[in-house]
Amino acid sequence: MLIIVAYFLLFFQFVLVVFMILISYWLIRGIYGVPWIRSKRKFSKVMLDLAEVKTGETVVDFGCGDGSILIHAAKEYGANGIGYEYLWMIVLLGRIKAYLSAESCHVKILHKNFLNGETLPKADVITSYLYPEVNEKLEPL
Repeated sequence: MLIIVAYFLLFFQFVLVVFMILISYWLIRGIYGVPWIRSKRKFSKVMLDLAEVKTGETVVDFGCGDGSILIHAAKEYGANGIGYEYLWMIVLLGRIKAYLSAESCHVKILHKNFLNGETLPKADVITSYLYPEVNEKLEPL
């Protein structure tokens, strides 16, 4: 019995260390860029309602994070989504969320920096939940 408790405590410590590393990584990346702040569902709904998203349209989200806006657009409006995110751990989280929500065939999350001058995809709707400074850089693109 004591061995089981010891293994459990060791596993719990491992999980805490991994969690602290992830939190540190996100905080450090947020200092040098835009931190990941998940958009609230009601804000996503209002944005997509204002854009009057229709079935089959393409929604592009710059700085998509975990893809919550794209998944919502695919689920509720029948849209296709393309998201750009530069934090690879959050890209992985977004891809897992899209798969679990059964929207992975409609949502594509790319691990790219959209400000690098690359040709951006054609979009019917563009969403951006970023800082104003980043949106200013995005506007000419």
